[in-house]
Parts: sequence; structure tokens; C-alpha cells
Amino acid sequence: WVVRDQNRLTRLDKLRVLFNNPRYSDVTLRPTQFSAQDGEPPRFYGCKNILAVWSPTFESLFYTNDQVGFFDGAELDVEASPETVEMFLRFIHEGEVVVKLDGLWPLYCFLNTYQVVDLVDRVEDIMDKAVSVDTCCHLLASAQQLGSYDHYALRKCLNMLLMDFTEVGSTAGFTLLDFDILAAVISSDELNAAEEFVFEACMEWLQADEARVELYLDGLLQHIRFPLCDSKFVASLDAHPIAARSPKLQDMMLSALKFAVNPRMKVSANPQFRQRKGGLYWKVTKNNMCMDLSGDGFRTYLLNTSCDLIAKWKLKVELYQEGSVVVGIAEEGADVS
Repeated sequence: WVVRDQNRLTRLDKLRVLFNNPRYSDVTLRPTQFSAQDGEPPRFYGCKNILAVWSPTFESLFYTNDQVGFFDGAELDVEASPETVEMFLRFIHEGEVVVKLDGLWPLYCFLNTYQVVDLVDRVEDIMDKAVSVDTCCHLLASAQQLGSYDHYALRKCLNMLLMDFTEVGSTAGFTLLDFDILAAVISSDELNAAEEFVFEACMEWLQADEARVELYLDGLLQHIRFPLCDSKFVASLDAHPIAARSPKLQDMMLSALKFAVNPRMKVSANPQFRQRKGGLYWKVTKNNMCMDLSGDGFRTYLLNTSCDLIAKWKLKVELYQEGSVVVGIAEEGADVS
């Protein structure tokens, strides 16, 4: 005779009873990633046997060949937030857990640290699929708390910021970005966006937290390439409610306006005068395609640049890689942007 647990539900129901149950616990887990301002961190009740079979790290702490582990106390510090510890315990006791977007990266880091190999690959796959224009800033914001961006999914988020900055910069999560990430993106030659939008996005980021203005306003303005902006746009910046608070803005505006009048002027090695080369952003089509196929006709567009050929032949020369250029030609009377 064989007595079988139908669909294994009975055993799972019994295991659920052990979740965070002090009656049957022989170890207490104390999360260390917890703000002291919020008071005492919550404790979670666990069972050494269950933790050990899921994690070699826990096994080495609780047991050795002599059945005496490195840890022999009643309370164990765990390198994770309370939310992450609860998600892990809930999964191993109940078989499933709901993970919110901002909890994906912390959970992945915990599983990786404690070598929970049966679960880490599944979470990694979810995280990779979760990357999109709408979510990439949220993922980067959750990673900044742990100070690490060394993962394919997060590098994918950073690349999305560079190549789809206009779309990503319009999402609600954009203002959650860390300053270091934002500064690195807008200082990159690979950034693909109209410079006016880069400026407006930075002002929106500053406006989200008044404390940022004093700390980061000058730091962001120095990365914006005002000579690439329309001269009328630059001339109006001294009335901007946030940018005008910078004592350095006037000098930046003056340099950009001088450059607009005389693009052949000699400039220093200041990166503000350097054309971005990560991708072409066409102001009329508002994307990185130089062709407009929305009408009955066929139109192409050119970007402004400090190149003598523009004035003489209306050519657009864009350097992508060493020895590789893209050249566009506009006929007389063409719509040039």
C-alpha cells in the first residue's frame, strides 16, 4: 500500500504553520539594513533545519561535520532589509511570494549572498524581463541603496537611459534616480536626446526635492551642453525659476550665445561645446530617425553643428566610431532642423 499526500498540499499546509512562528523557532533573524530612526528592527523566527537546506551559507553557520556550527546563539544578524527577509521566509514556507518592483534587486542580492541557488535564477530572470522604459529608473533607484549596479539587467537600464532618455525622462520614476547616475548619463557623449529636453529633465529632477537645488544645481548645469541648444531657448534661461539660482548660469549662457553667433570661434576643451555622438536626435521627428514618413512626401532633417561644411554645403557629419561617419545632404529649400 502507498499512502500519498494528494498534490503535496497537506505537507505544504503544515510547513506554512512554521512561518515566523516563535513556538517552533530555534533561531531569530535580525535584519541589519534598517534605519535606526525607525526604532528597533523587527525580528523573524526561523528554523535552522529549513534555512540550512535552502542555503549553504546558513548551513555553514548552523552545522559542520561535528554538528557544531560557527553560530551557537539565539539571534543571527542577516545582511538584508526586513522586507527582503520576510519575502525569503515566506517563499520557503509557503511556496510563493509577491515581489514588488523595488524589492527585486534587494531580494536578488540576498539570494546571491546566501547562495540560495534554487531561487536566485528565477528572480534574476524576472528582473531581466522587468526592464522597460517605465521601470528602469525604479530598478536603478532600488539598486542605489545597496551601492551596486554590477548586473546585466541594471546595465541594460543604464543603456536605456542613454538611448531613450526622452522617454525615460518623462516617467514618474525619473526623479528617484541618484545624482551620480543622472550626472554620469547627462555628461556622456552617448546620450541621445535634444539638449533642451536634457535641461528640462534635470530641472524636474531638482524640483522633486528642494534640498537637491543647493547640493546639485551647479553640478548638473556644468554637464548640459548649452551651445547645442537653440539660442532663443538659451536667452530665456535667466528667468528660469530654478536654473537662475545658479551664479554660474550667466557665464554659461554668454558662452553659448557667443558660440551661436560665431560657431567657428575657438573654444577650449570644455565638453559643453562637444557634439554628442551616441545617436542622432532629430528635433522635428522627435526621435533618432532622420526621416519623416508621416506625410505623403519624404523629408529628411539635419542637426545644427559647429562644422564649416554646414554653412557651405549643408552637410551633417557625425562621428560614430574611429573612421566611421554619417553624412546627410539637404537640398535647397529643404526643411532643416
